[in-house]
Amino acid sequence: MDINGFDYLVYYVPKKHDKRYMASVIYDIEKESEYKNFIVLTDDVQNVKMDDFVFGKYRVLVLEDNECNREKLKYLHSVDWIRIVEDYYDNKVFLAGYRFCDYTDYEQKYVSTFYFLDPEKIYRIKSFLRENKDRNADIICSAELEADLRKEFPNARFVVVDLERYVKKVRIYYEVRFGWGYLR
Repeated sequence: MDINGFDYLVYYVPKKHDKRYMASVIYDIEKESEYKNFIVLTDDVQNVKMDDFVFGKYRVLVLEDNECNREKLKYLHSVDWIRIVEDYYDNKVFLAGYRFCDYTDYEQKYVSTFYFLDPEKIYRIKSFLRENKDRNADIICSAELEADLRKEFPNARFVVVDLERYVKKVRIYYEVRFGWGYLR
């Protein structure tokens, strides 16, 4: 699946799956060398162990397979995180050069953003916090994700945002081969 120029390999995990099926999905992702971004659609997120989906890949998104999330997927890379950071941090944090956070003040504040659950990012943040016990993380997410992320980061500071206010819904499509483009 191509989402705004980013390629994702997509897997579906039905509610009634056996251990062999889940092991097969995990093995496929683990061995995949072409793709670095993955989406795991499932009928029941609560039955997916997040730790099972950490492979050292760039992004592994785990989300409930429903119409709302399928619509949100269209705008995965259209969230104006910079505007959110400006609104909530008064320009006191900057894009980070670290893999475990998205923004930082390069001193004490480490800010990570979540549009969907991402076990890879969760693991990187946990590893950083485990090695730096005097540090903490700020998590920017929607109200829908807050409860799941609080389980992962009980000591984090949460900035709960109506992310839909910050999604740029203008989509640009180009067909280079025929030399035309249009806005939708």
